[in-house]
Amino acid sequence: MRAVKKMPNRKRRLRLTVYVCLLFAILATQLQQRSFAADDAVLKAQAARVAVIEQAAKSVVAVFGASGGGGGSGVLISADGYALTNFHVTAGAGNF
Repeated sequence: MRAVKKMPNRKRRLRLTVYVCLLFAILATQLQQRSFAADDAVLKAQAARVAVIEQAAKSVVAVFGASGGGGGSGVLISADGYALTNFHVTAGAGNF
């Protein structure tokens, strides 16, 4: 009898990510089929929020160690690529 080989963490995370994306796609499809009426003030606030996110997204980065451990987000603080993040985000990566 052959032993079942354990899937590496990276493949498990990738598979989980794919499943979550599929779930969101199914939910989004179901929600699109429904009709929702929104107040004009809500739509205006939503448009303003989206504009701010689009502006800020240009400087947001994902931070992960070479081994894939730990990780989180940060923001670019200089044109040459220096990023600012919290200690807990980089602690899992070890020393550079």
